[in-house]
Amino acid sequence: MARVWQVVGVLVTLSLGVVSLGTVLLTSGGGMNNGLEARCMPRSELGWPELGGPYNESALVRGQPLGFPLGHKCIFDSPLDEIGPQEFEHPNWSATLLWLATGAGAIGGLVLTARATSKLD
Repeated sequence: MARVWQVVGVLVTLSLGVVSLGTVLLTSGGGMNNGLEARCMPRSELGWPELGGPYNESALVRGQPLGFPLGHKCIFDSPLDEIGPQEFEHPNWSATLLWLATGAGAIGGLVLTARATSKLD
């Protein structure tokens, strides 16, 4: 029976670990800032910063991933104003909660595997 729990623990660890890692990669733009910069382009829900500007094609727009909570930060800078870069954070709490839950489940799978392995010895 310990062998069955060992296999279950490995399967739980691998499946939840992949989901957890995938959540981080998809939320952070897959490690490519081009994906984050596309998310920072003005849309109706994001808009432009209130200070500075005018923000047009000459504006510098950069995207950076956030650590915790998962999400991204948009940095707008217009070369036509005296004001420095404007930063806006866009946290993704649902992805953060998914990451925490699957990470905890993967750790639980490791514990289950370790306990089942110790009973085999």
